[in-house]
Amino acid sequence: TNKDVNLTILTRDNAEILSLLSSGQADFGMARMKPPSSQFFTHPLLTTHPRLILPRDHFLSAKKKISLADLRDCRFVFLPKNTMSRRLIEDRFYRSGYTLNVSFEAWSCADIIECVLLGLGPGIVHDICGPRKEQGLRVVDITTIFGTTGVNLIGRKNKFLSRADQVFIQSVLQYRK
Repeated sequence: TNKDVNLTILTRDNAEILSLLSSGQADFGMARMKPPSSQFFTHPLLTTHPRLILPRDHFLSAKKKISLADLRDCRFVFLPKNTMSRRLIEDRFYRSGYTLNVSFEAWSCADIIECVLLGLGPGIVHDICGPRKEQGLRVVDITTIFGTTGVNLIGRKNKFLSRADQVFIQSVLQYRK
């Protein structure tokens, strides 16, 4: 804790993060993207892997190996359209000739898990958000279908980095996976 440090943490989509950084309204951002290298620096923080969350009574729950074709008829609880995760999953479905069917949009991965527990459908969340051992759920690694996503710490290249900025960057990098 330092009385001279004013830290505000906001949740925004990638486009808004870059806009806030470009305009100087934010000093740093964390996003699932690599922005234009001419304007921004990036530090890789972690790599996320998608997890399919199924209620134990779902028709796919007992299936040993799940393919994209198996998922094509599911009606998912998923993140909103403007999220990078949603776009990546939709793109993979589209490239395979399928459509991602979303029955319910949830605000966060935690909300997706709650909705799955309520029986609103299967969901896809990031591994860092997934339940460890939740009764009534099956968690399936679907990285082979959808790949991984890198999360980066991002900042403006032309911004002067104060000592506090440098300490912040080092502190964040110290905890990366």
